[in-house]
Amino acid sequence: VINLMWVNGVNATPQVQYGTSPDKLEHCEAAVSTETYSATDMHVCHVPKRFPNLARDYFMDPGMIHSAFMRGLQPKTRYYYRFGSPSLEGGWSAVYTFVSAPAPAQTLDFKWVVFGDLGTVQWPDMSRFPQFWDAEASGHTTDRLNDHLKAAMNGQEDPEFDFVLHTGDISYAIGFAPRWEQFSWQTQQIATTIPYLVSDGNHEVTSEDSYGECGVPFSKRFYMPHKPAKYYYSIDYSHVHLVVLSTEFQPIWEASNKQLRWLEQDLAAVDRSITPWIVVSGHRPLYISDYHSDRVKLSGLQKRVLEPLFQKYDVSISFWGHIHNYERTCKVLYGKCVDKGPVSVLVGTGGKQTTPQYFARAQPAWSVRRHSAYGYGNVTVTRDTFDFQFVDSKDGTVQDHFTLHRNGTVEDHWRGRSTG
Repeated sequence: VINLMWVNGVNATPQVQYGTSPDKLEHCEAAVSTETYSATDMHVCHVPKRFPNLARDYFMDPGMIHSAFMRGLQPKTRYYYRFGSPSLEGGWSAVYTFVSAPAPAQTLDFKWVVFGDLGTVQWPDMSRFPQFWDAEASGHTTDRLNDHLKAAMNGQEDPEFDFVLHTGDISYAIGFAPRWEQFSWQTQQIATTIPYLVSDGNHEVTSEDSYGECGVPFSKRFYMPHKPAKYYYSIDYSHVHLVVLSTEFQPIWEASNKQLRWLEQDLAAVDRSITPWIVVSGHRPLYISDYHSDRVKLSGLQKRVLEPLFQKYDVSISFWGHIHNYERTCKVLYGKCVDKGPVSVLVGTGGKQTTPQYFARAQPAWSVRRHSAYGYGNVTVTRDTFDFQFVDSKDGTVQDHFTLHRNGTVEDHWRGRSTG
């Protein structure tokens, strides 16, 4: 099963047609939901007086947001699809293509991409908006991924990556509604070819940092498995059990909340014979060598509730955003390098302005590699290895590279050594 979301101006029998030939889309599924939102939906959001409520002042009708499922898919099979409405003249999209996921017990080697804090490039007519947050470097990231996926978009070969994981701070719309449309346009070629997974960020959810959006556009524009929308979920994909946490909506460090209880139940149910790698991700980072005291305080709160679970259930690695730099730790627990524990990777480098000035002068012993550049993580997973490369999205150079082995060693290609 795969979820598809799209937007048009009306609610007129929305559906998706799909099949294994572009000339024969023999399957049809009606949309399971059609939603929209209004400026009044965000009026309940309390924005401190020192912050403008841009979501109210620069609202634009988002249209009708449809969600449908393509069901009964054969594993690792190329499908073609279109979406729209048979009741409208010219009511169908172009035909797109994707390759379905492996079967639950079909553990195949695969690649995926991870980054946070993307933003959007600027449309010429959007410069009239005040306080416009531009992220020109986001275009380097999406252009590079488009280049890697070009042959897959044309149906000539399987995609190089199986999915994207975007660890929060999605469009940086911060109330300027047209920026959500810009984000959809900028990522459309990627998101119509491979699944685009997201977690929430502070600029989507918190009242002041979202300038009044308070998660409303985010929750309507992205499918969340739990209804009503809870911004945390998990999936099994080949060798990997992936957990996506929310650090904004009922933040994970609030020890009494439902998310933490859900996380322990989820980790306890993992079958390591099928998914030997457990990956956890979220927006605000677990480990940062940052001089900003509030960020360090929040990372400490997260460590207090997450690290006991990471240790108990032998989490392999975690990915985070929020800080616009790259940083990789040793296998770390409770602030110390250990023989058995997860590696933590900060990769909030999708496109929003990098912040090398936030690195603390003294690099902690647990910080193996830190670097300030725009880029993304290129992950390759086999049953016995978890390989990670940090790729500079401007020039394509590899700026960090390591491999986790199931026997417990970490092979550091950047520094040319292995550790237990």
